[in-house]
Amino acid sequence: MNRLAGKVAVVTGATSGIGAAIARRFVAEGAQVVLAGRRADNGRAIARQLGEAARFHRTDVSVDTDVEDLIHTTAERFGGLDVLVNNAGTPATISSVTDVEPAGFRRVFDVNVSASAGSRPGSSPRSPATATRKPRRPRCWPWWAKRSRRW
Repeated sequence: MNRLAGKVAVVTGATSGIGAAIARRFVAEGAQVVLAGRRADNGRAIARQLGEAARFHRTDVSVDTDVEDLIHTTAERFGGLDVLVNNAGTPATISSVTDVEPAGFRRVFDVNVSASAGSRPGSSPRSPATATRKPRRPRCWPWWAKRSRRW
């Protein structure tokens, strides 16, 4: 199957787990994939396994300049961006509300909420870096829309 042939995708949190599985599936479906994550050794190893269709770009989604660089580099290398999978996440390391430290809370919030909501500058597929491509009409529904239908 080549349902993603000719598409360019960025997958954040692609250095392990679900993100790596998404990247593998996208490559199998014909996409060019940029794996983004903080663990460079893991990311490079996965990209090597996936071959020419995959590239690794070290990115911390809580750092604005990292995200901007990721999007701009992808757009320059591949001519645009079709799919952005915001998969990166970090666990909260608190055991009770009295243990919350402001820096730790900000880190978890920045990674799990701000970055995944696409609120980082330059993180939109229609940002100036990728605005040269004509927007495509989506060919799929969000998972919740599929589950809410009665068959």
